[in-house]
Amino acid sequence: MHPSIKILCLIALAIAIHLSNGWQLLTIGIVLSVALIYYRADGFWKLLRRVRWLLFFLLLIFAFNTPGEYVKLWPLDVGQAFAPTYEGLSAGLLQAAKLCIMLAGLSLLLVTTNRENLIAGFYLLAAPLRIIKLSPERFAARLWLTLHYVEQAPKAEVEKNGVRQHISDRISELSMLESHTNGAPEHIKLALPDLTWRDILVLTILITAGVYLLCA
Repeated sequence: MHPSIKILCLIALAIAIHLSNGWQLLTIGIVLSVALIYYRADGFWKLLRRVRWLLFFLLLIFAFNTPGEYVKLWPLDVGQAFAPTYEGLSAGLLQAAKLCIMLAGLSLLLVTTNRENLIAGFYLLAAPLRIIKLSPERFAARLWLTLHYVEQAPKAEVEKNGVRQHISDRISELSMLESHTNGAPEHIKLALPDLTWRDILVLTILITAGVYLLCA
């Protein structure tokens, strides 16, 4: 599939998640879970591990700040004012599920698209910006260089020889990024894949779904 169509599908997934209810989210989650297993998208678990605290606090905020029926037999005897509600737990779990599904879609995009094709997809989608005199070529070049520098940057170790690094040592290591800028190419070439009939079919479905939502 063309990388630009994949990006549009990810955007469509975000819209579908926003408009879906519990059973629809469950169906989307099952489909994406099968796709994650099929493509062996191990990056999903890495993303999930990075946002685990965000998910925890998201559930916590919804549980204790959403009005409704308080959870019965709450183990902490501090009064109902500090007890979670069933509506809050339901809303928190729903939002956490939406975030996990979105991360699954992002993982599928990254595992099925290399860097060059991904940037080519963004370049093609940014082409209409020429109307307002913005350069999609400059946008694609900046995105390519950003990803290049991130990959070339040295990974700072949390501990060295059993001694935790001082904050000034971490900052000095980040400044070493300048030594890698000389390795960046002077010219960047992006190969734009051709649109196939499958891409046109998916694009037609996305446009039809968008028109239906606007007219509904």
